[in-house]
Amino acid sequence: MGLLLCDLDDTILSRRENFWVWASAYVTGHALAAREIDWIVELDQDGYRPRDEFFTILSQRHDLGYSAQEITERYFADFLSALETIDALARARRAGFKVAIVTNGAQRAQEAKVSSAGLAELVDAVCISEVVGYAKPHREIFEVAAERCAASLKGAWMVGDNPLSDMEGARSCEAKTVWLPNGRTWPSELEFRPDLEAGSFAGAVDLVLSSER
Repeated sequence: MGLLLCDLDDTILSRRENFWVWASAYVTGHALAAREIDWIVELDQDGYRPRDEFFTILSQRHDLGYSAQEITERYFADFLSALETIDALARARRAGFKVAIVTNGAQRAQEAKVSSAGLAELVDAVCISEVVGYAKPHREIFEVAAERCAASLKGAWMVGDNPLSDMEGARSCEAKTVWLPNGRTWPSELEFRPDLEAGSFAGAVDLVLSSER
């Protein structure tokens, strides 16, 4: 039985593009100036700004009568639920793979993403660095994922967008890798290459499945 390890942000969730769509809808829906889209995108810091801080600043700037918590709930409902990953994950599981999400980040934020996008029922395990106590690229978080799936890291696949935390981390576990460049080139300073590259998460899953046939 194979094991498919998957990063969350900018891998299963195509965050950057979908965030821009959400920010545009937020600005348009509240009749705000178009320049606010760029301000929101900059405030977000590609998802690295803590979510509580992001939504607090957003609620204070526009004073729309919503609390930071209300904006948070609308965000997860409007932004995350629209992401399409169900078919790819279902194909992997039908092919006999155990599937685990392995993500760095805060428990509350990452669990909210998984729940709102309907991913919990589509995977066998969710490993969040804040919960596990280890972050990628440390081998331990991958080992926890394999243990929770009752599967072996030997012959496993990792799909992710980060050359260090995802690709190098999986490589240290002797797992095979599929990299999602998301418009970037592979860092020249790294002395290894991923096994495969794909233009989307669904494409990555298809590559894994075809490689295992």
